[in-house]
Amino acid sequence: MSFLKNLFNRNNRPKSKSEELVALEEVEVASGLLLPRAFADHFANIEKTARKTVTIKASPSQGPLSISQSKFGHYPCISKGFPYPRDKDGRYLYPLAQINFSEVPSFSQE
Repeated sequence: MSFLKNLFNRNNRPKSKSEELVALEEVEVASGLLLPRAFADHFANIEKTARKTVTIKASPSQGPLSISQSKFGHYPCISKGFPYPRDKDGRYLYPLAQINFSEVPSFSQE
């Protein structure tokens, strides 16, 4: 809890401008990773919360897209009987993206 107290100045001691600037100064905590000094002292705890991710790299289609393929925009794959999404005025929404998770590499959570 002391991390949050220090971060949000809950200790009721006003900070000087120079202390605030030092806390915002960026520090390299890992190769190529810069964090404000206020977070850098707690990087070991922050790093413990890391989760695996998958990066999506968009590229132009090399042909026709199937209805179930991952895509940005285009026609979505919606289950039969599922109402097509609409906005508050009843207009059909244009899909931003569709991700087919069978096309995404899998990894186990640690």
